Amino acid sequence: MTASQPRKISRRKLAPVTLIVVAALLAAPLVALLWVGSYNSESPHLWGFPFFYWYQLMWVIVAAVATSAAYLLVTRTGTDVEVTDPTDTGSDNSESNDSEAGR
Repeated sequence: MTASQPRKISRRKLAPVTLIVVAALLAAPLVALLWVGSYNSESPHLWGFPFFYWYQLMWVIVAAVATSAAYLLVTRTGTDVEVTDPTDTGSDNSESNDSEAGR
């Protein structure tokens, strides 16, 4: 049995500013909708809907756009870095599994 090299995996390293922007994009809809006092009113009406309803529906679209922007920032920016797999033990268990199966 030979010891194998630790497996290398690719990770994306993001700048701290990018992480802050992504966090703000994901937190904005959450904070806006949890702060009920900001939209707890009936006026102004939009197409016959009270403010309370159309404000929440508007945030469905805004949240989808913000989530998409955060996803694009995470996947398309930064640099790829190779690191060793922390879950890799560095040993090959295929031989031990074969011997146990043949009992």
